Amino acid sequence: MNKTHRLHGRDSQASLADLLLRIKKNLRWSLSLGNKLRKEVPMATAVGVFATLTSQASMLLAFFLPLKVIIMLGSDRPSRFTLPQLQGLDHQSMIMLLSMAAVFFYGLHLLATRVVKLAASRGAEQLLTRTGKLVLFENQDEIAGSAYKQFTTALAGGVFVLLSLLVLLWLYPLIPLLLLAYTGLASLLLLLGGRHPGLRDQLENNLETWLPIATTIGFLLAFALLVSDFLIDQPPPLTPSILALLLTRQLSKRSQTAIASLAKLTRKRVQIDALFFNRQVMLKDSPQDKTIWPLLLPEQRGKWVPQMLASTLGEECGSPLLIRWWPLGESNVVALHCEFPDGPAMLIKLFDSTRTTQAVHEATLLSDACPGIPAPVWRGMAEIQGFHCHIFELPDCVQSPGTDTGTSLWGVRTDLLQSEPPAELVARYARSHPVIGQRLNNKLLRRLMIATDPHTEPALVQASQRLDSWREHLRSMPLAFVLPFEQRNMLEDGSGKVFLLHWGEWALEPCGFGWPSESAEHEELQQALDAAKRVRSDLAPISVDHLLLTALSSTFERSLLDQQYDAALALLVPINDCLDRLEK
Repeated sequence: MNKTHRLHGRDSQASLADLLLRIKKNLRWSLSLGNKLRKEVPMATAVGVFATLTSQASMLLAFFLPLKVIIMLGSDRPSRFTLPQLQGLDHQSMIMLLSMAAVFFYGLHLLATRVVKLAASRGAEQLLTRTGKLVLFENQDEIAGSAYKQFTTALAGGVFVLLSLLVLLWLYPLIPLLLLAYTGLASLLLLLGGRHPGLRDQLENNLETWLPIATTIGFLLAFALLVSDFLIDQPPPLTPSILALLLTRQLSKRSQTAIASLAKLTRKRVQIDALFFNRQVMLKDSPQDKTIWPLLLPEQRGKWVPQMLASTLGEECGSPLLIRWWPLGESNVVALHCEFPDGPAMLIKLFDSTRTTQAVHEATLLSDACPGIPAPVWRGMAEIQGFHCHIFELPDCVQSPGTDTGTSLWGVRTDLLQSEPPAELVARYARSHPVIGQRLNNKLLRRLMIATDPHTEPALVQASQRLDSWREHLRSMPLAFVLPFEQRNMLEDGSGKVFLLHWGEWALEPCGFGWPSESAEHEELQQALDAAKRVRSDLAPISVDHLLLTALSSTFERSLLDQQYDAALALLVPINDCLDRLEK
């Protein structure tokens, strides 16, 4: 056996040992949680479990009894599978009694379901009271109630599965033996598959998808056994066979629900520990959460960065001489600067799972050629352990902008104004994102009434009366790219051109959105518009007042959202003046 095989074997053994250790820890934690609930809220827990079992058993009978009635309607002979207490009833009375029993059990199911919800709410409330902690996070009561209900559901599901297996051993012994064999084989295959990190991650991330498939296969195997028994061997009694089949289906569903509930509980382990255990505090990051940070350690990035660059850019890229962290200033988005002996430097951006939407949004824009936008050259994207990764080629002699960020911002805004968004991109964006001309409405303006006085009310009344005209001017404006500016996201090349490194929050808004609206900036605004008109024909009918109206409107909207109502009211005067000039 060569060295590669030995390393692979060691990695597989380590992965399997890690998987078994995680299973052991999760089971131990589940037992400790169950012991906590048993000690602190025994009555609520017992009521919740009993009500859940009652609900499940009632639903089973509510499904079975109508089938029993249909079978009896198609036969004149009395049923061989009837309780001794009912043997004296005639055929018609038996049918009526079973029909009423079906309605009764369905009503019992609904009642028991309601009791489960009340018991979960009451148990969670008592447990939170006894822990004596302050409010830790939003909706903690709902989270506590949901967690408590999930645990009681899982516990009741486990009890239901055990009882069902005992009943099946009486009704149809071959079915529980088959199910136990199938469960053992499936567990063995999962353990073997857990040796491979990729397959293990696939199973963990898509548990809700794989569980129904696995349980349905078990039910179909039981169904195939029953059918083959009827066709090949001596047919068993029909009524117990139907009951066994329904019970098997319920058993598979309860198994699925119990496992899924336990999985959801383990994902919320940090929150549950902080809520239900006195000595546990709320930590911001869960040790179980998979993040990008281990990948950024020097020894780790030295392995995956060259491999990823070679697979994405080609072998001619070579290995970087130096890989260093680049300050990006974005939460859970990290950049790595890669230097090469020959050729341009590369910037690798790695997005955490909490920033997947931003990664997709950025790739939507930059992966298609969009000339003129101040962004580095897009070289491709990849996935590293499920995390999105974007690759950019940097120009020569790059550096962060100097202290004069105002000049840099004007340069970026001017470049964005000159970049005409493609018509297809505008159409796609408009189908899912409203622009400011659509977002402004009477409801927002009416909110300002709480802050008006005799001096500010006339401007608000005037703006409300001409809201339709105001919105129409904004909607008629050509669109341009806008995004938040952060100095650490800016990069300047040797010629003084400024680039933006992060495009995860780009948007399309009317030209002028987010621009300064002070009178001192009007001259720079005119210069930027004149430069943009030379490359964008759709800006020909646009004046500075159009840009100014958009700039004032964006500032007005931001003030409203920040509840700075005095500032918003003050902006209505220049907005009305701007509308007066445009309507002349």
